[in-house]
Amino acid sequence: MEALAKQLQSLGAGPRLLALPPPVEEINEDDICFLGPNGENDLDKVIFCRQLPAAMRSTVGSWYLTAERQITENVLFTIISLLIIYYVRIESGTGKINGNTNIAPSRRMRSMIFIVFTLVLLYKVFGFNGKLFQMLLPCNILWMLALFLSLSPTINFSASETIIQLFMCYVTLPILALLTPDLSDCDMFLEIPFFFLHHICLLIIPVYYITTRRVSVLGGCDISSLVRNLKYWVLSCAYFALFYFPFVSTLSVWSGINLNYMLSPPPTPGQILGGINFRLVGAGFGSIFLAIGRILMGILEFVVCFSRTQHVGGSKMNSLNEIRRKKS
Repeated sequence: MEALAKQLQSLGAGPRLLALPPPVEEINEDDICFLGPNGENDLDKVIFCRQLPAAMRSTVGSWYLTAERQITENVLFTIISLLIIYYVRIESGTGKINGNTNIAPSRRMRSMIFIVFTLVLLYKVFGFNGKLFQMLLPCNILWMLALFLSLSPTINFSASETIIQLFMCYVTLPILALLTPDLSDCDMFLEIPFFFLHHICLLIIPVYYITTRRVSVLGGCDISSLVRNLKYWVLSCAYFALFYFPFVSTLSVWSGINLNYMLSPPPTPGQILGGINFRLVGAGFGSIFLAIGRILMGILEFVVCFSRTQHVGGSKMNSLNEIRRKKS
């Protein structure tokens, strides 16, 4: 463990990280954001926060968690996630509606996805140095998955359905971003309004698949459907943890950027995510939010089905009344 910790500490920007994140707002002109190349405190070698773009300050990483603690959590979540992915199996095609295998998005939906994804990418490319790494944040990953579905409409149904069904759990991610927006790194032209716009557009995608009856969350509303939903929820948690704990957490140390708050907690009311257990607490809350996302999509599907049933029933009744009127 000690050898692994030393390797992590020496990785990329690791030696330059402070023990704690720098203050979000400038306290004085001597606030330090990064130490020297080898961890020196010399004023001629450190990087002062005033030397960085203002939008980058809130993203600076640190050793809020020790290297040993990070490795322990990374290994733990990796093992649990791999075991879940290996043992939890879902039969292909269980989300079909009346045997429908055409779940490719419409041309308008593909156009919307391509345009918004391109704008998201441009904001990251032309932002501060290292902002491109933010393409690995959850909502931006969802845009990548949506783009994959748009550009590959002919891929097999099983792969497409799995991605879409996982989307049904991840729908709460853009909701959380809209409810608790962190705009501290948004400093480009119209970037703040675009932040809200692209998260709203992200919500449209799973809603679109449900309202157009391309996939089903409820299924047959029986025990097997409940088990299937539980499996998708568990898998959504496993894939999320497998990507962010071992990979993005390590990349955060290498880049010196606190990607998805894997190095230090986000600002929250009452600091409910503060302390050395913030990643564990965050994982617990995250799993609950993913379950809520799937429940919300189930409720939406129920409403859609109910409204269509009422519409069909009303149409049949009108037809019968018209026939009776003609006979009379």
